[in-house]
Amino acid sequence: MHSAPSVSFPLGRSRFGLAIVSMFIALGAAAQISWMLQSQTLGVVHMTGCCLWAFGAGLALRYWVHTPSGDLAWTGAHWSWTAQNASVPVAAMLVFDFQSILLLKLVFPEEASYWFWVQPNAAPARWLDLRRALTNMPYRVEVTP
Repeated sequence: MHSAPSVSFPLGRSRFGLAIVSMFIALGAAAQISWMLQSQTLGVVHMTGCCLWAFGAGLALRYWVHTPSGDLAWTGAHWSWTAQNASVPVAAMLVFDFQSILLLKLVFPEEASYWFWVQPNAAPARWLDLRRALTNMPYRVEVTP
C-alpha cells in the first residue's frame, strides 16, 4: 500500500461551522420559547433556563470566533500545524467524512484541541490529497513534542 502524498491545507473558521452553531442556537431558542408558552406562569426556573441558553449560545459563538487559522500539513510521516510562522506537531483525527465536508479534530501538544469543518473551496486542487492523507492514517495518533 502506498502512503498518501505530502499535502498542506488551510484551515480556519468555516461558514458551515457557523451554520451548525446557529442552527443549534435557534433550536435552543425555539425550545425555550415553546417551554415558556406552555407554562401557566413564568418563574425563576424559566429565567434560569433562558440564562443557561444564553450562556451556552455565547460559548458556542465565542468558540467559533476564536477558532485558529493556519495550515495543516502532512509530510508523509506526521501532521503539523503552521500559523504565524510557527510550526507545531499535531494529531489529526478524521471524525466524519461526508465527501464534500470533513469534520477534523486537531490535538495540539499542550493537550488543547480544536474542531474544524473543512470544505474543498479552501484549496480545491489539494482536496483529494488531504482526504487521502486523512483516510490512510491510523485512528489513534500520538502527539510528540
